Amino acid sequence: MQIIWRVLQTFYAVFLLPVVALFIFALFSELGHDRQALYMREASYMLIAFGLAYFVLGYVMFKTVPDLFKAKLMKRVARFKTNGFKPKFEALSVLFNRYLGFDPDARKLLFVDVNDHTEQLLDFDNINSWEVEGRKNNPTDLRLLTAVPSLPVININIDRHKTDEWKAYLRMIFGW
Repeated sequence: MQIIWRVLQTFYAVFLLPVVALFIFALFSELGHDRQALYMREASYMLIAFGLAYFVLGYVMFKTVPDLFKAKLMKRVARFKTNGFKPKFEALSVLFNRYLGFDPDARKLLFVDVNDHTEQLLDFDNINSWEVEGRKNNPTDLRLLTAVPSLPVININIDRHKTDEWKAYLRMIFGW
C-alpha cells in the first residue's frame, strides 16, 4: 500500500507546477478583470476550486496518510515498550511499514513488519552478522543476518545521510 502512495506522490509532485501556474493565472484573471465574459468567470472559479482541491489532496498524501501508517506501526511497537523493551536506537521505514529497535541494556532487538505480520523480539546472540549497504541516490539498506529460521534476514531502509552513524551504532552494540 505504501508503494502505491509513493507513486501517487511522485505523480502529484510532477503535476504540481502546472496546477500552481493555472491557479495563479485564474486567480489573477479573476481579480484583474471586472468585465469578463460569464464563461471566463466560471472557468476561473473552476480552476481556482481545482487548484484548492489539488493542494488539499497534496496535504493528505504528504502528511495525513504517512502519519496514519506511522501510527499503525508504532501502535504495534508500543505493546513491546509497555512490556519493558526500551530501545536506544530505532530505525523506522514508513514506506515499507518496518521498524527495527535496539535495546543494548537488555541485549534485545525488535523487528516489526506490518505488511508481513512479523513481530520478533530477538536476542543479540541470534544476530550472525550485519551490513550497511549504501548505493548512490538510493536509500541505504541496513541488513541483519540472523540464526532464526523464520526470519533469516532483517532488512530495513535508513536515511543515507545517517549511514556512518548507523555503522557506529552497530559496532557499539555488536562489537564487530
